[in-house]
Amino acid sequence: MVDGFAPSHNAFLFPNSWAHVPAFTVDVAGVSVPIGDAARGLCGGMAYAVRDYFEAGRPVPTDSSTPSSGPLYEFIGRRLKDSFDLPLGPATYMELMAAPDGDKSIPILGWILGRRRRGIASRTVSELQTICGEIDSGRLSCLGLVCTRGSNPLDLGKNHQVLAYRYEVTGDLTSVWVYDPNRPGRDDVYLRLSTGHPASPTPIDFVNGSEDVRGFFRTTYRPASPPA
Repeated sequence: MVDGFAPSHNAFLFPNSWAHVPAFTVDVAGVSVPIGDAARGLCGGMAYAVRDYFEAGRPVPTDSSTPSSGPLYEFIGRRLKDSFDLPLGPATYMELMAAPDGDKSIPILGWILGRRRRGIASRTVSELQTICGEIDSGRLSCLGLVCTRGSNPLDLGKNHQVLAYRYEVTGDLTSVWVYDPNRPGRDDVYLRLSTGHPASPTPIDFVNGSEDVRGFFRTTYRPASPPA
């Protein structure tokens, strides 16, 4: 586990519930242009901002009310944009959303060459090695949760982002504890799955979490300086 981190002490105590205001702004020819709707959720920005505060050695604000303006709100919105890792980040979500639950043979070519299309289960088990390695090194790990299936880009918003800080392995069973922005103040939220048969469909339990999860992966994180 990451020493000293617990969502009840080191993460925001307000929920991922926002007013209908722009999620973030972009500068176009010197003009700030509003983008998105915060009411759809800023989970990625919240997870990234919490990691920023923790790794900077600074306490998070203790407000229990969700901000609708000001430096903290603007910072979370900016970190939401960063969490998308544009332009390549959404492609990973899209690839996993469209992936089968378990590995499947590719018609004709697969039968001849023994090629298979990797399912979301084997992709998730592979990602676990990187996630656990990051936690082993004493760092938090930002995760993208794939919560839907299909190839419609408009469904990207149905996915979710969390922050991992602890894991346990017991035989084939791996549990990863996370800060879920939809469950503020809780230290009992974790993802649990079996790694014994990654080529087969593998259910993921999001214990005390807020979404149904098909798979997950480690997202690209670059530190930023949080506001005072």
